[in-house]
Amino acid sequence: MEIEMLAALLMGAAALVSVGFIIFGLIDMQRMNASASDVMELQGVIRQMQMQEDGDVHAVLTLNVEEDVLHVDCTLPAPWFGKAKFRVTDLVPVLWRRGDKRAVAQETIRNGQRMFLIGLAGLTAAALMYILLG
Repeated sequence: MEIEMLAALLMGAAALVSVGFIIFGLIDMQRMNASASDVMELQGVIRQMQMQEDGDVHAVLTLNVEEDVLHVDCTLPAPWFGKAKFRVTDLVPVLWRRGDKRAVAQETIRNGQRMFLIGLAGLTAAALMYILLG
């Protein structure tokens, strides 16, 4: 009886972690509506960088939009394993809304999709294990 209770508690903890992955994945995926008519996919050039405590990189990017050259802020996500390997003058694919002072790296959207799918798979596995052990 004790082992079953321990297994149920561990599956509940796994389900909570999976729900957290789903929530954070949805937040990252919704940072920019890529299908909006005023959102453009551009290549930004890193001009300045500053490492943040969580491993992300705060960068100032230069965007060439039609005839204009703009400088926008962008947070470049840290890789899942290791350290960020961005350098000044690197090209970064970003989503930018006309007139906005910030851009969103496409890698941020991809990371959100990965987190959402990992969370969904973890929640499904926890539910399946609960059914099999119940």
